[in-house]
Amino acid sequence: MVITDLSYVPDHREQKFSSGEQLIAALKIKHPQLPIIAYSVEDRLQRVRSLVLDHNLNAYVCKGRKGLDQLNTAILKVYEGEIYLSPQVENALSGKTTPVLEDYDIILMEQLANGLSQKEISDYFRDHSIQPYSLSSIEKKVGKLCTHFRAKNAIHLVALAKDLALI
Repeated sequence: MVITDLSYVPDHREQKFSSGEQLIAALKIKHPQLPIIAYSVEDRLQRVRSLVLDHNLNAYVCKGRKGLDQLNTAILKVYEGEIYLSPQVENALSGKTTPVLEDYDIILMEQLANGLSQKEISDYFRDHSIQPYSLSSIEKKVGKLCTHFRAKNAIHLVALAKDLALI
């Protein structure tokens, strides 16, 4: 069993992995049956969902006041073959509370949150080979996200996404 944080602080030593997420991905490829628990302050539901579904993470424990107790519970649950999520993030796998979004949607909303215009986001996507990147596609996607979240505009969309801890 491996227990890892998601955030790694760079120091003077050479590191093969710059984050726990990279370590998890590499370990699951090389040793798919290896139980892995992430123990982190990160509580964004979309990130937890990605770790559990995309990387087959066995448990996700949020650091905090009850973190060590939850880590103990997670170890026992994983040992029994179950998946464990801290109560703060247990809705990450429920489609009822937060919609399943594509990575594209998250990146788009993050760029809006960073203050980029839709034209600047189009340029950013083109420069980073994120498809689709046309201004028209960006505008349509922002419109669909606004409709989905019942947001009045892009600013309101960003606020709602932050309130839901999606970005």
